[in-house]
Amino acid sequence: MAVRIPVDARSDQAKPMRRVVEETARKLQTTGGYVELIMIHVFTALVAEVARGNVVNVPGFGIFGSKLWQPGKRGGLPHALPAFVASRDFRQEVRYSLWPEKVKSLRKIRKRHACGGVPRKENRRSFWTLHRMRLRLLRKGTIEKD
Repeated sequence: MAVRIPVDARSDQAKPMRRVVEETARKLQTTGGYVELIMIHVFTALVAEVARGNVVNVPGFGIFGSKLWQPGKRGGLPHALPAFVASRDFRQEVRYSLWPEKVKSLRKIRKRHACGGVPRKENRRSFWTLHRMRLRLLRKGTIEKD
């Protein structure tokens, strides 16, 4: 999986990340490109750890892990999804620093990225193709079960 840090993007969505990178670069007295590179490596390693089934605890920030999702339909295969739980300090910082009028909801984003319902046709086919290929490799003994 490739993690991308959109520092050079000019969209409104990229502005907060650009400010984070610039502020970190200023505090470390280095370039934004170096900070971007470090962030890419940190997030890539974090994703790899969670994909292995491990829980990554970042004190003062939160816990990254996975959760099991069981489809509502009968016969649907359960699968793992990434999960994040913000630490108490993080939650309190946001709670006491941000006025309710300034809250930007993630509800629309969550709805677009929901795992429920019927998957799109192209995704369903590629998922089942990979699933069958993985089962075939497991039977042959080419790979080991995680």
